Amino acid sequence: MTRMIEEVDQMYVRVWREHDLEGALRDVPADFEWVVPGHPDGAVRHGPDEVIDFFRDWIDQWQDPQTDWSLEQTGPNTVLALVTTRARGRASGVPVDLEVGQVWTFRDGRPARMVLYADPERARRGAEADAQPPP
Repeated sequence: MTRMIEEVDQMYVRVWREHDLEGALRDVPADFEWVVPGHPDGAVRHGPDEVIDFFRDWIDQWQDPQTDWSLEQTGPNTVLALVTTRARGRASGVPVDLEVGQVWTFRDGRPARMVLYADPERARRGAEADAQPPP
């Protein structure tokens, strides 16, 4: 397992298994970008505080979320995460089964950016494109 995959995996373990959102994300760099295209409150969050607040609001919508993931290094600085969450809406009780992709980009060995894709296959294409050297 590469260092980047280990780091992303540890973040997911801390969030989803240990329920330690702050511990998982507190050390991301101040210029880290958490990107959720099309989000009604804006697509980009910066730094640990904004990311933790965003993620806490998202998690609070679900009752007993069960999350699994697989990680793949797709380039020298890119990790693709395929994530499945099963839960019930906290307010509605409606069961939810979400499958998303997240593309993590690293700079100087540190997470620099995460882009969420509602379509896991689109995430794979995005990860592969990010892994290509610029022309």
